[in-house]
Amino acid sequence: MSYACPVCEASLADASVGEYAQCPSCGCYVYVSDARAEDDNKAFYDGVYPHLGGGKRNSVKKAILRAFQKKDAALHPGEYHAQRDMRAEIQQVFQRPRRSVEIGFGEGRMLVRLLEAGLDAYGVDISENVVSSFRQKHPQYRDRVAIGSHFGQKVDVVYCSALLEHLDRPACFLQEVSAMLQEGGLLIIDNLPVLNPDQPSIALEEDISFWKPCHRIIYSAEGLKTFFSRLGYSLTRFAMVDLFNYRVLSLHIRRGFPEIIRLRHSCLRSPRLPGIIEYWFLCREALRIKSQAVAASYIFTRTSVTPPLRCAGDLNASVISRVKISRPSVR
Repeated sequence: MSYACPVCEASLADASVGEYAQCPSCGCYVYVSDARAEDDNKAFYDGVYPHLGGGKRNSVKKAILRAFQKKDAALHPGEYHAQRDMRAEIQQVFQRPRRSVEIGFGEGRMLVRLLEAGLDAYGVDISENVVSSFRQKHPQYRDRVAIGSHFGQKVDVVYCSALLEHLDRPACFLQEVSAMLQEGGLLIIDNLPVLNPDQPSIALEEDISFWKPCHRIIYSAEGLKTFFSRLGYSLTRFAMVDLFNYRVLSLHIRRGFPEIIRLRHSCLRSPRLPGIIEYWFLCREALRIKSQAVAASYIFTRTSVTPPLRCAGDLNASVISRVKISRPSVR
């Protein structure tokens, strides 16, 4: 069976089910599967995800991680400064009098900050457990979230974090975004794993960003930019940083702790994770390696109408009904 790259539509030669195939045209890595991304991701976020939030953290490991993160920031000041500037600009985008929606809001940290600031913000997520958990924790904002992937009104800003890499059909997702987003509106893609422009020193199968079967596409920087341009978006700003914490996670895989792939948090108390001393050495080693994929943040402007696509039945979740409008309460 032949497979096509969902980013540029080129043929994926020698693609094998259950493995990543690199597109010879755009350079993106595509996870080849005979199952839907919707099913694989919902299994994790409806099953495993709710239990991870209650896991106890090891305070000693947290202190070690913070100490080494400071050392890493001192070694790579340019990357960290660019990331801080990007975070500041994203916050400025939301401070303007605009209506925004976060797609795939997860734990809801960003969404809650926006709502507590009195901003006109909403959230949608495909996971019933995620939406239910948010409503239990923040009952005053229960009418601001809903299950699904689509918001039924026009907005000025669409924000998504750690989402695009989970989708099999990013073009269909972008068509959904364009149906919500005003022309000239901003699309913020945050915390997206993108191939490292520098030479990596960790193997692809060891990199935590190559997460079977949840991460379906690891984009190349050029492939991503070309993809968005083709669908009516211009790149306004971007920043990349090789996150220290992700390097620590990847080294867990290298050192024989595969449980980290499921837990995805190096400071959780678990007998299947390294002890304090070994963890300290992992953090020290992480200072000297480079990941296959770095964390990237992008701000795109919608400049034109997205070309029509054949996406009926292809979206990553059902379209939700219009979210009830109410002004958020401010503490």
